[in-house]
Parts: sequence; C-alpha cells; structure tokens
Amino acid sequence: MKKSTIFQMAIVMGFLFFLSSNAFAQLDKRIRKAKVVPGTILKDGQFVEGYIKRASETAYQLKIKFIEKAKFEDESVKIKNRDFTSYKPKEIGGFEIDDVFYESVKFAPPTFQEGGGKMQIGLVRINFFLRRGEENKITFYEYVYTEETEDRFENITKENVVLLVYKKGESGKLKSVSALDVKRELADCPKVITKFKNREYNEQIVKNEKWNNLFNGLKNDYEMNIRILEDYNDLCK
Repeated sequence: MKKSTIFQMAIVMGFLFFLSSNAFAQLDKRIRKAKVVPGTILKDGQFVEGYIKRASETAYQLKIKFIEKAKFEDESVKIKNRDFTSYKPKEIGGFEIDDVFYESVKFAPPTFQEGGGKMQIGLVRINFFLRRGEENKITFYEYVYTEETEDRFENITKENVVLLVYKKGESGKLKSVSALDVKRELADCPKVITKFKNREYNEQIVKNEKWNNLFNGLKNDYEMNIRILEDYNDLCK
C-alpha cells in the first residue's frame, strides 16, 4: 500500500473520529441540560428506547416523563417540557434505567398510626412503578417511602426508607415481607417448612399467624422472613 494512500486513510479516520466525538459531546450536553437519563419503557408489550426525566425514587414510583430516542437526539429540534409524555403505572408495563427495571404493579402501601407511630399493613392496593429484583420463584421488589423524624430541638429530618415486598410466581399478589404466612404460602416446600417449625430461622418463638401480623405491625419478623423467602428460592423447585 502506498504511503499516500495510508496518509489519506488516516486523515479520513481522524475526521470521522472528530465527527463522532463532537456528536457525542453535543448529545451529552443535551442530556445534562434536559436533566434526563437514557432509558426504555414497556408499552403495549414492546420496549421503546428514549430518555426519562431524572427524579427521586419516590417520584419514579408514581409517574415518569419520557421522550423517544429519535426525537430527543434530533439536533434540529429544541426540546421543551411539552415534548415529554407523562406515564403513570396504569398506562405502561414499566420502565428501565441502568439495567434496573421498574415494574407496574399493584401494592397496598403501609400506613402509620397518627403522630408517626407504628407501621401497619396497608389494605388499599395502589398502582406503582416498583424497582424489581431478579425474577425467581419469589421475586422481590422495593417500595420506597419517606420517613420524618424530629429531634428535641424540633428539627425535622426526612429520609427515604426501602421496604421489601415480594410476589410468589408470575400471578401472585405483592405483599410486604412482614406479612408472610409461612405455613400457608410456602407449604409446597417441605424443607423450608421443617426449618421454620424447628425455629432454625430464629431462636425465639415465632408467631406468624395472619391476624398477629396484621395488628403487630410490619416490622415484627421482617429480617427473618427475608431469609425464609431467599431459602425458598434456593431450596425449592
């Protein structure tokens, strides 16, 4: 190959690299200005690529704002807020950001006694986008709520708290981990039931009947029930 040909190829490659780098820089600037992140939505059974407005975890649970990839990346179009479409959990199957899928589900969020008292199992099911873990026989989801605490100087601090919820199988209803009825729900796994009866998950006497869970609050057997559900995934077919 002649030196002149090699030189010409180097020039072309350098020019193409410059164009691609410039395009990437322009897109990155556009992303930062619009305050979005790359993502996809699950609409009518199909994944649609695009960009999603950045928001808090609690805000993501109720609504997202989305724009399709081609429209956002069209440099001839000046992107405005009205170009984004708002989606609630009832309207799409979910969305994905950074390989994390937020599934549209129905869940009864916990309630609190007046004055910030004990957490109680929720009774009213509401549509949410909940962050989903690895799909398995038992699939875990994360429900995020904001907890307020007040110190002796009456300073109020807000903190996001993650509550694990779960679903058994594809068609199971979402429930708080603390609402697990081991003997009834996991009866198809003798290994777990035997360990539970032998109190291998907790040295203390475990009261896990439905009404006890309802009135004793959500945090009673929370950590122990996580271990039981994880064991169910590991030990049962």
